[in-house]
Amino acid sequence: MVKVTIPGYVCSISEEDRSKLEKLLFKFGRACRRAYSLKQKGYTKAEIEKILHEGINLNSRYVKDAYHSVKDLPPHVTFGGLRIKD
Repeated sequence: MVKVTIPGYVCSISEEDRSKLEKLLFKFGRACRRAYSLKQKGYTKAEIEKILHEGINLNSRYVKDAYHSVKDLPPHVTFGGLRIKD
């Protein structure tokens, strides 16, 4: 199966929608980090998807995408980092 990614951006968005989108992206990032952690501990794909779906409360599409985005990463990966806030 070939996946195609189309880059884009949101032209105009209300503050409420922006907040919802940021919350969704935060949850997805959290799911990716958790999937990577569980994968390193030896959990199977099905177990990881079940844990993420129940624990982070994302739908199955986002959970599967989170798993597939980390499945081929090397053993030592740092996700993000701390930003210094003024």
